[in-house]
Amino acid sequence: GSAPAIARLGIECGDDFAVWWIADQVASYSTTLSEADRLTSADIDQLSLAIYANYSTLNLAELMLFFSRLAAGVYGQVAFGRVRPENITAKIPLFMAARRREIERYEKERERMERAAEEEHRRKHAVSHQEYKRMLAAFAAERFGGDEDKAQEYIATHPTEFKNKTAK
Repeated sequence: GSAPAIARLGIECGDDFAVWWIADQVASYSTTLSEADRLTSADIDQLSLAIYANYSTLNLAELMLFFSRLAAGVYGQVAFGRVRPENITAKIPLFMAARRREIERYEKERERMERAAEEEHRRKHAVSHQEYKRMLAAFAAERFGGDEDKAQEYIATHPTEFKNKTAK
């Protein structure tokens, strides 16, 4: 997406603002935990600084997605008993690996769709070899006195012009 990276947020708005924004996400996540597992203000600050220092290449949407998935248990339970910041940061590499796989899957699908569109375009606009020879002979007769070699040489040096001429 087009969400800025956490590092960009720090550059544009200042490091304090970036850490505050991360802390807001951490605090929101903390509310999903049981009362005994909720993070203290000191834990939230420590975790926010650790994320900013070590994972600032994540964009804002990705960090929000990470905490959403963490709250949903996608990466397993953070810890039994009291939740610690290091238990949370230990889950970020799992998120990043999943993100990498999702991006690769998306790129493969996009490439597949582009190939399919290109094949469809070729199918719609392709001509048989026999039709090409007929078109070449007509072009050679019209422009080069029937000399197909000169016509082919011209086509090779002016492919766009010939393509436009044959599409009419």
